[in-house]
Amino acid sequence: MDACLNGDQNKSDNGKSRQSVANRLVSGAGLIWIIAIGAALLVSAGPAFGQFTVQPMKLELVVTPGKIVKSELRVQSFDPNEIHNINMSVVELGQSEDGAWNIIEPNNLTDPNSPFFGFDISKLSSCSEWISLSPNNFDLPPDGVVPVEISLRVRRGIRGFFGAGILATTSPMRGVGDVSVVVRFFIPVILEIQDRPMRPRVQATDIGLEFIPASGEYPARTLATMNIDNAGGTFSRVKPGIRIWSFSGGHWQVITTTEFQETGIIPGVKLKLKADIRKPLPSGKYKAAGLLYVDGRRTKRIEKEIDFVGDSTVTRVGADAPLDLDPIDVTMDGMPGATRTATLRVINASDETVNIRTAIGLPSILQLGALGDVKGEDLDCTGWLQVTPEQFTLRGEGGQQTLRIVSTMPGASMPYPSYFSLLALWAEYPDGQKAGVTTSNICVRNISVDAEPAAVALKLTLQDLGESKYLVVARFGNYGAIQFIPIRVKAAVTMSNGINRESTFLSGNPNLMLPFETRDFSGILDLSYIPADRYSLAAAIEYAPGKWAPKQMAIRVSIEGERRIVQILGVEEELDELVEVQWK
Repeated sequence: MDACLNGDQNKSDNGKSRQSVANRLVSGAGLIWIIAIGAALLVSAGPAFGQFTVQPMKLELVVTPGKIVKSELRVQSFDPNEIHNINMSVVELGQSEDGAWNIIEPNNLTDPNSPFFGFDISKLSSCSEWISLSPNNFDLPPDGVVPVEISLRVRRGIRGFFGAGILATTSPMRGVGDVSVVVRFFIPVILEIQDRPMRPRVQATDIGLEFIPASGEYPARTLATMNIDNAGGTFSRVKPGIRIWSFSGGHWQVITTTEFQETGIIPGVKLKLKADIRKPLPSGKYKAAGLLYVDGRRTKRIEKEIDFVGDSTVTRVGADAPLDLDPIDVTMDGMPGATRTATLRVINASDETVNIRTAIGLPSILQLGALGDVKGEDLDCTGWLQVTPEQFTLRGEGGQQTLRIVSTMPGASMPYPSYFSLLALWAEYPDGQKAGVTTSNICVRNISVDAEPAAVALKLTLQDLGESKYLVVARFGNYGAIQFIPIRVKAAVTMSNGINRESTFLSGNPNLMLPFETRDFSGILDLSYIPADRYSLAAAIEYAPGKWAPKQMAIRVSIEGERRIVQILGVEEELDELVEVQWK
């Protein structure tokens, strides 16, 4: 979570304390195990052990049956002093109802104290036996990097999702006093075997509200919940949202819209996701409407009326106050050592007066990200910024305030072309009721360093929607050191001469894309009038005028009755020759 969006620092959605970097901290007699799941960077907890990265944080591979796939992990030490022994191993991959990955090791199945005691691993779509690692044990030198080759032998005659995990484990390191520390990085392996596209069967099954009473230093909070089932064979990305109405004065009034963190869902899993709505709700009658996007495609909306038992200390609930920003994001250009000023106009689009409190912090996408030797925290400009006024009041029906944002750039140590922070505007009504939060990206560009945007197409998959319609899902990443705004994202079925037979635009988040950020875009291709033949299916993002980052696969279209049936012949990495697609 963005630091400036967490009003109660280091607290999770369930009201418990949140570990800022490691996902799990397990203590034993004289030994602490720190397990980092989906975190590229583990910040040192003391001088006895340094900092480590394992890249990539997750392996998502798209292949066709019967292939041998090779990939690579980079294990990197930022400890300038000591050599550390690293052991690499393959384990089973599971998923808990909150979306987190589960590490299932062989000894877990026979340990009565393990939550996986007696678990039937035959229920998993596992590829663990297909994976080999080289080397599987090595010494990591100070400030050194060791590449680990991953070889994956895919069986024939299968399709859909298969998963496993890779553990990188350090030998015990001296900690504080007589306590030793073991650090383990868990890298999920997501394998999608493309043959004849599968039909997605992911849907929201229930929504609700949950009240968490205050406990000690932790305040009371209200959570929105959504249950999601994956009854199909696809690994899909899900992005839930819930809108909440309160019933007052004989009519329904919208009070807030809550977005959840996007997460993946593997086949056979039932998720129950939770999100803090960031305001207390008194007991009363509420209505909730849940909207779920699966791989970028909107699914059926579900609604529910709820008799909610909430916070007894709250007597009324205020609706979120919409704030308009001009500009939406702020950019300042300057040389090292320069002071630059920008302005941001904040307009109250609600009818009621609200008080605003500002906060700034590193965007979440950069907090745990790393690309090569560049860590997300290296691109943080929060410490250079000053926002005035820090607090102010906006009258209802169009009240305005112009913020002054001053950046004092350091005179040295600015090797990168862009630096970032996130401005959060917290709104409250005069009686203290929370009225929502609005954010703006702040970018400080170092014009002494030349840089061009760089996008990479990471993944391309196809899903069968029936009636000759297919969902194209493409993932793209910002692998440069500067931000960009996606211009267009397209997909096309193309003949060998590069001429498109059918094309469509892919939709997704159109806003500013920060370094290290990845996004999925999707759209529907109707192949009803495509002749049976062999084609190239391609998708690409235009990340700068006339510059495209493409991905493609070879497909065969056949006709069965009135339907067009697609078979995937090879993904891009398996093709000897690529079609030059004419993007316009």
